[in-house]
Amino acid sequence: MDIIKYLIENNITICIAESLTGGYLSNAITNYAGISKIFLGSIVAYSKQAKIELLAVSNATIEEYGMVSKQCAVEMATNVAKIFKTEIAIATTGVAGPDLMEGKAVGTVYIAIQYKKQVSTKKLNLRGNRENIKNQVLQEVYKLISETLNYVKL
Repeated sequence: MDIIKYLIENNITICIAESLTGGYLSNAITNYAGISKIFLGSIVAYSKQAKIELLAVSNATIEEYGMVSKQCAVEMATNVAKIFKTEIAIATTGVAGPDLMEGKAVGTVYIAIQYKKQVSTKKLNLRGNRENIKNQVLQEVYKLISETLNYVKL
C-alpha cells in the first residue's frame, strides 16, 4: 500500500524537519496529488543556527550529543510537530558527505518520527553518494511511517 495515499485517505496530517536531506523529502512528498490536504509544511534547518532558532533544538543537546545524533533528531521532530500541530512529524539529520561531520562517518543518519506524541528513532549507516543517501533516507522514512501506523493499528 502506498503510505502517502493512506495518509491522504485517512486525513493524517504530517510535517517534516530536514537537515541532511535539504528539502528532498518535502519535494518527494509534494509530488502526490491531494497532498495539500495533509502536508502542512516543512523546515529545512541545515545549520546549527537554524536548528536552534527555527526548530528550538537546545544548544545543550547539540553541544553534548551533536547535530548528527538521536537526541537532535528527537528534538527536531518534537518541535516541528508543535510548530505545525500535526499528527505525524518526521525529522532527518546526518552526514551526506563527502567529509566526516562531528567525527561521524558519511552515511550516518538519524530519523525520528513522532506520532501522537510518541517518538521513535532509527539510526542508519548508509553507503553511496549524496543523492543515493538522500534517496535511501526517503525510502526509510516511508518504511518508518508504515511501521509506526501499523504498530498503532489505526
